[in-house]
Amino acid sequence: MLLEQLDSYKLDITAIQELRWLGKGVMEKRDHVVFYSCQKKSHMFGPGFGKVFNYSLICAHAPTEDKSGEEKDSFYDELNEIYGKGPKMDCKIIIGDMKAKVGNEDVYRSVIGKHTLHNKSNDNGMRLINFASSRNMVIGGTVFNDKDIHKRTWKSPDGNVFNQIDHILIDVRHCSDLMDVRSYRGANTDSDHYLLISEIRSRISNARKIHGSQAKKLNCGKLVEQGVATRYTGLIGECLAGLSDSEDVSEAWRGLRDVIINAAGAVLGRLERIKYKNWFAGECEQVTHQKNQAYKRMQQRNHTRGGVEEYREARRKGTGLHKKKKREYDKQELI
Repeated sequence: MLLEQLDSYKLDITAIQELRWLGKGVMEKRDHVVFYSCQKKSHMFGPGFGKVFNYSLICAHAPTEDKSGEEKDSFYDELNEIYGKGPKMDCKIIIGDMKAKVGNEDVYRSVIGKHTLHNKSNDNGMRLINFASSRNMVIGGTVFNDKDIHKRTWKSPDGNVFNQIDHILIDVRHCSDLMDVRSYRGANTDSDHYLLISEIRSRISNARKIHGSQAKKLNCGKLVEQGVATRYTGLIGECLAGLSDSEDVSEAWRGLRDVIINAAGAVLGRLERIKYKNWFAGECEQVTHQKNQAYKRMQQRNHTRGGVEEYREARRKGTGLHKKKKREYDKQELI
């Protein structure tokens, strides 16, 4: 459901907070690659990324306003350390739920723009401003003169309070690459946060994105079979014997790399990608569509009681059906 919402907005990179998974790793889902880092034992918080290409991106999830100063200090110390580890010449971008209300104070104009939702910064807002100032960054969502409804990134459960607490920070020297930052209320992911989208152009790198099928993984499991490892090393030896010497280190490395990969492909073969098993099709897609339509009607009616109840009922119906279909699918897989 989340991937379908992201696909509908044609996003290249997505920063996600509160995945509530366990551990860290990389997961492939259909045409998406998810990089995640969550707590080891408890299903709490956990930032993740969609697809990453070229930029140094940091996905952050800050403590709430009511947390202690020590916890907030620890968060920004760690964020500062992670920022410092990035390549010096990279364009660094911080994306996340910063829990920060950024005000419209003139004294911080080097860091913030004139178009914030709030007039006065809270404690988390001041900490974010101080961090951005220390790292020579700009808080992107405050720069663009969008409507207030497009500055809101969070709504209270009763739908009466709206805040701008999710932010995108970018290095000042790349600030002109940021074309727009605004929220989209139509994306329904059963969250109290709106989808925040930024449009970024790069006028420095001329690298072209090559579209095509994703390379299949080598079937390294075959190496344990009798005789396979011997044939693999033998083929590598034969290919290396016919490889011409080169004084250029880069060219020599490329030649060695190609020999190893080509030999592995010939002897080991490639693994077929596991196709997405779609238990979600049919009824699940229908109730999800109905829920999303109810969500949009609730937004258009400004969270009237009838609109909220209609959405909650559609959400309960969808969640119940999703769980039922998933249980049936898992049961069938075990047979």
